[in-house]
Amino acid sequence: PPLPNDQTGGTIYAPNGDLIVFHSMGIEVRPGLPFWADGSGCDYALGAMQMGATAEQAVAVAMIWDQCTGGQIRTIRR
Repeated sequence: PPLPNDQTGGTIYAPNGDLIVFHSMGIEVRPGLPFWADGSGCDYALGAMQMGATAEQAVAVAMIWDQCTGGQIRTIRR
């Protein structure tokens, strides 16, 4: 179905490990990525993880550099 506006989107982590990203431009399937970030500070977080940061460290970096990223860091482990 169409998304309600151009700011809507999300990410689905599939059981087989693929990421399915949906946004105003459509749906993308990103198989086999070693890590992923989404949201306002995602560019900073992705760059930090590429350089070896953990997910928590990457969010902390995003919180420093992106003015729209803040709050508490919460993690989910499986």
